[in-house]
Amino acid sequence: MVLKIKRKTSLTLDAEVLDGAKALDINVSAVAEAALRSAVASARQAQWLKQNAEAFSAQAAWHERHGHPLADIMSAPGGLRGALDPVRCGRIQRREDGGGRERSASTRPSRGGDSSFG
Repeated sequence: MVLKIKRKTSLTLDAEVLDGAKALDINVSAVAEAALRSAVASARQAQWLKQNAEAFSAQAAWHERHGHPLADIMSAPGGLRGALDPVRCGRIQRREDGGGRERSASTRPSRGGDSSFG
């Protein structure tokens, strides 16, 4: 179990909102912490995007000049997901009777007698 260190702080909140929260037994500290955690995550994401904007722009320019390296796969029927389907790629073959899938013999490497696998 990881113990988190808590630190006291002072907040100035709208009195009506604070009274309503107390009347409803809302844990103001927990709500404030969750909201602050979310705000910090959003700010970090925005900062990261800003810091990496040049790299994103360079990548987009490269794609404009050369095309996307996976464009053929992504535009295939079923998109990238369909292109990675083991049945479509021939790594797994369907049974002739339609009763499920079975492994193709060529997809499973033999480890017997191969000293490279230790």
